[in-house]
Amino acid sequence: LFYKKFLEKDLTTYSVKDDETTGKGPIVCLLDVSGSMTDNSFDPKINNITWAKSLLVCIRKLALKQKRKMVIIPFESSVWDNIEAKEDIKTLLTLSPSGGTDFFTAIQAGIEAVKTDREYKRADLVLITDGACLLSEDQIKEVKSKKKDVRTKIISLLIGAQQNYSENVALYSDRVHDIKQISESSSWVEVFEI
Repeated sequence: LFYKKFLEKDLTTYSVKDDETTGKGPIVCLLDVSGSMTDNSFDPKINNITWAKSLLVCIRKLALKQKRKMVIIPFESSVWDNIEAKEDIKTLLTLSPSGGTDFFTAIQAGIEAVKTDREYKRADLVLITDGACLLSEDQIKEVKSKKKDVRTKIISLLIGAQQNYSENVALYSDRVHDIKQISESSSWVEVFEI
């Protein structure tokens, strides 16, 4: 019977769709505006915050073009007010770095946005930073557990990060892009496959 229906092209077929769309969903962008972002560790002529804002503007433009929801969460030692990507670009460009750095609090705020706001369900978290903060082993375990619970990924874009910072960020990120390495190759496409 099977072969008869197969030859007659009369088999019942089903289209299976994966409900887990990755890479084209909403974006929660964690923007480091701590004091260390005023350094010129990546480019002697341009400070790290200018590079970070440039990346943010590109990601924002991509999100708007693709009609994807995006929220920006600026942070230092504390989390600032969220900025919707649709808001005036001047708001983003006038952010001034100050204070220390606390990734843990920022990542928790990003995960909370994914968990509680239906528009950001399963959003990718994009961390733009110089990496100047180290999470403890317990914090790393908690971040991994929480991001698994809400089914999100952390994509980190590092600007002028020192080796030990890069290694620490890699422990809880799903992808890490070091802007220095990218600028020396042709991998910019990968960065914008968020």
